[in-house]
Amino acid sequence: MRPALLPLILAAVAARAQEPPPPAAPAELRLTQDEAVERALVAAPALVRLQALVGAADAQSDAARAQRWPQLELGAGYQRRSEVPELAIFSPTGNPAQPAERVVVFPNIQDNWRVRAGLSLPLYTGGRTRGEIESADESRAAADFDLRAGRADLVLETKRAYWALVTAREDARVLKESMRAYDAHLADAGNREQVGMAARNEVLAVQVERDRARAIRQAVAIAQPGDTVLVAGKGHEAWQETGSVKLPFDDLVQARIALGVAA
Repeated sequence: MRPALLPLILAAVAARAQEPPPPAAPAELRLTQDEAVERALVAAPALVRLQALVGAADAQSDAARAQRWPQLELGAGYQRRSEVPELAIFSPTGNPAQPAERVVVFPNIQDNWRVRAGLSLPLYTGGRTRGEIESADESRAAADFDLRAGRADLVLETKRAYWALVTAREDARVLKESMRAYDAHLADAGNREQVGMAARNEVLAVQVERDRARAIRQAVAIAQPGDTVLVAGKGHEAWQETGSVKLPFDDLVQARIALGVAA
């Protein structure tokens, strides 16, 4: 059995060695608020659409004003006709030297060229042109207002998202520091219990408070849309007092961090 297993083990090792390495994690991108806003303004499809509407309104305004200008029309054409025999007659001339002459009635003209030029100038339109110009100007102003409003909304949403991310990272840092403080307090309580300087219930109390943050995150993670998560059992204080030690712990902060993780 061993000689048969050895090739299988070697084949498995070789196959694992040939597996492509996992993709590298994307590099962290650090942006200031102004840089984030600039990137959002460049990459926002909504702004591209609004800018296109402004361009269309400009073109419509130019077209409305162009109706006041003289319009010159030029046309040219060419027609090739079939070849037919000329139609000619002989007419008397009254000249004894040449009593008759040949008169062509329908010549054989195969190439037919046509050139046409026209100039028109609106003298009176009953206010139609002026009305179209005013309507185009109003459309241009409305499109420009929509563009400025869309840009302002995008800047506002980007700044909100930016500071929401900053706040979430700061909350996560506070949570990690709180968990480290609880771990240190728990280790200290365990050491004091081993030397007989603390009761078992004090160690359990620290353990319970340490697991409170995990319990909040777990409750939010398993909640379904429409569910209500009630965090109760502690007051409004932003710390947790265990014996004579006060550790920073805020249920609201923990819930906000949990919502960020669950989202």
